[in-house]
Amino acid sequence: MSRQFMRLLTGIAAICAVDVLVAQGTVTPEQRKELTAIRRDVIKVKPLLRRKQVVEAKELVARIEGRIEKLGIEDGEKDRVYRRVVKDLAAAKAAMPVSFEAEIAPILKNRCLVCHAGSEAQGRRPLDTWRNMSIRGPRGPLLVRGNARRSLLINVVLPRNLPQNLSQQQRQALEQRLPPHMPQRGQDVPRDDIESIARWINQGAKFDGTDPNAVIGTSKPADGTKPADENPSDEPERPEDRKVEIAMATGDETVSFTKDVAPFLVNICMRCHNDRRKRGGYSMATFEKFMQGGESAVGITPGSLDESYVWALAGEQDPMKMPPGQLLITRSNHASLRKWIEEGAKFDGKDADAPLRSLVPTEAEKRAAELASMTPQQLAERRMTQATDAWKRVMPKQALRTVETTEFLVVGNVPDARLEEVGKWAEQQAMQLRSMFNEKGGLLWRGRLTIHVLRDRFDYVEFNQVLLRRRIPGSMTGHSVVRDDMAEAYVVVQDIGDDVTSELPGLRVNVVDHVTGAFLKRRGGDLPDWIVSGLGLSLAARTDPSNDYVRNLSTLAAQSVSSLTDGDELFADGEFSPSAVGPVGYTLVNFLLKRDGVSKFGQLVTQIESGTRVHDAISSVYRVTAANLATSYRRSLGNER
Repeated sequence: MSRQFMRLLTGIAAICAVDVLVAQGTVTPEQRKELTAIRRDVIKVKPLLRRKQVVEAKELVARIEGRIEKLGIEDGEKDRVYRRVVKDLAAAKAAMPVSFEAEIAPILKNRCLVCHAGSEAQGRRPLDTWRNMSIRGPRGPLLVRGNARRSLLINVVLPRNLPQNLSQQQRQALEQRLPPHMPQRGQDVPRDDIESIARWINQGAKFDGTDPNAVIGTSKPADGTKPADENPSDEPERPEDRKVEIAMATGDETVSFTKDVAPFLVNICMRCHNDRRKRGGYSMATFEKFMQGGESAVGITPGSLDESYVWALAGEQDPMKMPPGQLLITRSNHASLRKWIEEGAKFDGKDADAPLRSLVPTEAEKRAAELASMTPQQLAERRMTQATDAWKRVMPKQALRTVETTEFLVVGNVPDARLEEVGKWAEQQAMQLRSMFNEKGGLLWRGRLTIHVLRDRFDYVEFNQVLLRRRIPGSMTGHSVVRDDMAEAYVVVQDIGDDVTSELPGLRVNVVDHVTGAFLKRRGGDLPDWIVSGLGLSLAARTDPSNDYVRNLSTLAAQSVSSLTDGDELFADGEFSPSAVGPVGYTLVNFLLKRDGVSKFGQLVTQIESGTRVHDAISSVYRVTAANLATSYRRSLGNER
């Protein structure tokens, strides 16, 4: 777009917004004092309009303009008080209701009907009746309700102040890109008249006559009624006061509101048009509010594109203004909106007052619905596909071995016999978890749980770096990832061998630990790490009570909690490093199990999963404060402070 064209558009914007240019000058103290007094009167205009005292408001504006003119200050005076007065006055005038029949029709009759009347109207655009003005012409709609800047009527009457330094070729090229300038005969439309037309359009371009087929200016309200600009019914109405008729879908429509229109309204339009942020006074929070529209005009008129404000904003503007910024509705969205309005704007939801967002499933909800509809066999196939894809990304040159059990898909690059051994340990742990948490019937993980068994340290580090994009501490030899919608459910363990040391627990304990963690994560609750890791190690210890690694956990836990100064910190998630959370969790879970048994611990887990704060859940289940429970735990370690 040329720089000259941009300058011209800037000029258009200035006229339509009734902006004030700023230049240099000096205002005397006496003038500034008078301006301050004038501003106090300007502030009174809008309250008069709200009380429907339009005549009084107009008289006050006239007196204010007389006082400003009497001061003799130049239009572009660079003075803060003067600029504020002029700006506030412009805003007050913009809010002044404009009557089409009384104010706009005379302008059009004097300036336009010479060429634009009857069947011989120039450009096939008759303007002699309101009905004719509403007909879409060759260049599109004459009016974009609520937006003067995008309305053809304004753009054709704006003065063409083209730069003087343009060549003849540049001038012709620029004029070809602009709508024809009107009127072609006679003088330009005065700026005051253009401002009146702009205000009328911005207020919704309402027709206040009695007969849309009568010649404009002759269809004023019947005798005995107030003039249009004084009639409260012609005042800008609140969107929520508009009565809209909601037609329910019959099933014969080709476009569905909930499936084809609501999604882009929610994801794009509602960023600016919601109950909290009503740009232009327009909220789309519910279907009814979407239909009602904003301060300027009715949102949707079923069957009529020209009378639908939403279509004017998102369908007719060129260049497109809505949605703003980088967001764009697609060609498909555009076509769906058009067809939906043309088909009568039918509603196929259950409740027009329900939040529009509730009609549109989120991506997570769509994924959950898709997963919920899958059969166990389909989910099992999904697990195999996920495992194969992950393996190709991490170690594309190595073969993937697989072993299947009732509850698990065990994969990796260790021998088949090792995978079968891991599968046996995992099945034994699944039985223990079923008993402990009273789980009956069905698989513990829909579609089974995948267990990746990696041959050495390099493979485990590579798995984390490639798939999870993270570095891991040297003490970490396994982890679990389980989403509550079961889109993913897997455990990854490094085969650390069967030799147990004070630093390595052996593969069996590693498997039991992380299978238990995966079981706790499958419920979707936000459990703290010390419960997930601690219960896994506690149950793993039962399989090998003499394990040197497990016996060393109490010593490591005592060292980790010795630095705590506040007992409440013990239960805070993220308080301990990855190397410390296992020992602390193990000893803390064992302490709770020995203190009050499995049932109480199960209640604690359930409450936290349901959203209760850890400290509140402790108080509810164990009838003591978290600080007191922490003191008892530390005493059990011989580490009370």
